[in-house]
Formats: sequence, C-alpha cells, structure tokens
Amino acid sequence: MPRIAVLLPAHNCQRYVRQSLESIRTQTFTDWILVAVDDGSTDGTRAILEEFASSEPRVQVISRPRTGIVGALNDGLARIDSEFVARMDADDFSLPHRLERQLEFLERNRDCVATGCHVQTIDADGDPIDIVKNPSNHEQIEERLFHGDGGALPHPGLFVRRDAIEAIGRYRPETQLAEDVDLYLRLAEVGRLSNVGEVLLLYRLHSQSTNIIRREQQRLACARAIEDACRRRSLPSRQWESSARLMLPLAEQHATWAYRALAAGNDRTARKHAAKALLLAPWKGRYWALAGACAVRSLNFPRGTVMTPAAERGRREKP
Repeated sequence: MPRIAVLLPAHNCQRYVRQSLESIRTQTFTDWILVAVDDGSTDGTRAILEEFASSEPRVQVISRPRTGIVGALNDGLARIDSEFVARMDADDFSLPHRLERQLEFLERNRDCVATGCHVQTIDADGDPIDIVKNPSNHEQIEERLFHGDGGALPHPGLFVRRDAIEAIGRYRPETQLAEDVDLYLRLAEVGRLSNVGEVLLLYRLHSQSTNIIRREQQRLACARAIEDACRRRSLPSRQWESSARLMLPLAEQHATWAYRALAAGNDRTARKHAAKALLLAPWKGRYWALAGACAVRSLNFPRGTVMTPAAERGRREKP
C-alpha cells in the first residue's frame, strides 16, 4: 500500500471532478493511491471517475447508493491501509506540492496527528476570490472548533495519520454536516492539530455547496458535536454562537464574494460577482455602491496571488 491514500467522496460533481482528479495525478509526491467514492450520483460523475481510473492504475472507484458524506468517507476508509490519509473534495483543486509539503510537516512534527493548510478560495469558474490563512497553533485551532468553525482546518485539505483516525473510530454518522468539527475535536484528544503555513489548496465557493444551502442544519450539528466534546472532556456545557451566518440570499452571497475579492485585489472576480448581485437585486443601493467601487479599482492582480488557469486567462484578456 502506498504511503498516502487520497480519499475523495463525490456526488453530482461532473463539472469539477475531472480537475480535482488531475490535481492529484500531477502531485510532486507520487507514492499515493486515490479512493474515489461515488455517493449515488445521478449525473455523469460516476462515468468520469471510472474513465479516469481506467487510465490511472492508482485510482480506485467505489460506487454505491447515496448515504451522505459520512457514509462515503467511512466506506472509503475501510479500503485504505496507508500510513497517511489525505482528504480531497470533488470540486476543489490541490496544488502540485500539497502532498509533499504535508507529508514533510507530519514527519517533522511527530506529536501532530493532522494538518491542513492555507487556501486560495475560487469561485465556480475557477477565478480567485481571496486567500484564507489558517492558524498553525493547536490551541487557536481548537478554540475556533469550539465555535463551530471547521474551516480552522479545512476539511478538503486535511492530511491525517491513519492510525489516529482509526483510533477514534473514524467519522460518526450522527454528526453528519458537522463531521469535520466532530472529527477534529476527537483527534485533538489524541494528538495536536496544525496547518502548514502555505497555500496548498484551491477551495471552491459556489451556490450549491453544503456550507451554503444547508447552513442552519450544519449549525445545529456543530452544536451537538461541541456538546459531545464537552462531555468527553468533563468540561462545562459551552454557550456558543456560530461564526457562520444563516443561509444568505443568492444576491447577498455574490455580494459577499465580491467584497472579499475586492479586498484581496482580485478586481475581475469582484466585478463579476458585483454584477450578479446587482442583476438579482437591482433595488439594493448597497449593490450599486459595490459595483461602483469595483469599476474604479485598478485592474492589476497583486503579486503573490495564486491563480487558476481560468483566472490567468482572464488576466491576459483584460484591456
């Protein structure tokens, strides 16, 4: 069994899954196997996975009826016997040196059981929104987890020791939608958590992601996972408020992405989402102000911005 097993659950992701698979095939570290779990897709996802596996012997495909992400992840883990497990989502993109950097980090830090990374957020078209830097300090990560913030260690960028994830009993079905927060709080009881201080993942934000369309259910599941952690640790019940707002209207979601892109200097992306917000809600004066701010900003991307091929094409095509 290779040293690293990449675990990729997929459900109706035909638009993005091929890019995700290619991002693993082009890794600088090559001793890996990828277990892709088709979670009852009804579009072309399964066909894409099987076609890819036919040309890449390191890829295995499990296809079964839909259970949700926890069942898919646990079914994938049952097939894995590698020293390390790297998570991957079917709509995200791993940069070429991701596996190499995360493996080096855990080899240097033996007390650490799991690591994540900084992420470059991108939109549905692959254009850059902003860079999110996550804490490397275990205590800071854990404090954010106790506020329901699973993004403190981004789940599709997770790199974990397999013996640690087996020791805590894998993912718990009762924590569906907060499976990342629950898993991390339990991992923190057997070792330390950290993030590699480098952008290693392109994390896609789009209107159909679970974090957007099922935000309220996710908030309640987080509360349950946090209460369970308090009981295991004999801590007082925590009164907490999720850092995530409830589901936003689509226009407001586009406006949020526009603000973030504008603050990061990704003006082309900001203009695109400001225009979409304005089209959906032209009576909102705030959206007109946002569109105006985007129009007068410089069209240059700042140095150091990680750009996808779509973003790079956009930069070259600008007048």
